[in-house]
Amino acid sequence: MSQTSESERVEKVEECRSNDDRERCGLKEDVVTRVERGVLRLFGYLERINKNRLTNKSIKQTLVTERSARVGLENFMQNEQTKKQSKPTRSHEKNHDEIDGSQ
Repeated sequence: MSQTSESERVEKVEECRSNDDRERCGLKEDVVTRVERGVLRLFGYLERINKNRLTNKSIKQTLVTERSARVGLENFMQNEQTKKQSKPTRSHEKNHDEIDGSQ
C-alpha cells in the first residue's frame, strides 16, 4: 500500500466534490442523499420504538385492569361470605331465634 500524506488525501477529497467527479471517483451517492438516508433510517427506528412502547404500555394497562377486576371480585366475594357467616344483628331476627328455642 502506498502511503499518502494528509495533503494528498485532502486534495483527493476536493477533486471529488461535484456529482460527476464523485461518480468518476467511485463515490456513487452525494452527501445530501447519504444524510437523507440516515435521517430516514433514524425516523424508522424511532417509529418502531414508539410502536413498541405503545404496545408495552397497553399490555401493562391491560394487566393492571385485570388485576383490579380480580381484586375487586375477591373483595366482593369475601364480603358476601362474611355477611352469610355473621350472626343476625337486627332485633326482630334475634327475637325470632329466641322464640325457636335457640337461646
